[in-house]
Amino acid sequence: MKGKELKNWRKKYNLTQLELSRYLNVERVTVARWEVGIRTISPFLFLALEALENRLTKGGGKGKGKTRKTNPKRKEVKKHEKSLSKR
Repeated sequence: MKGKELKNWRKKYNLTQLELSRYLNVERVTVARWEVGIRTISPFLFLALEALENRLTKGGGKGKGKTRKTNPKRKEVKKHEKSLSKR
């Protein structure tokens, strides 16, 4: 996967770099560096993105983040952050 593909994937699911970094348990700057090509993306990142995609679209799959006005995925991110902070 190349940086531009990662950025397109992230935008498709309407995630910020910070939100994606929290899901992947990396620093936000790491996501930024992947996207511009400063850091090499692990060949296994696609597996994590596939799992995340399933989680984000589970139970509805409407729109896949095409609109910015109503984004249920932001709630999912906050729910995920809460579950991480409880650990």
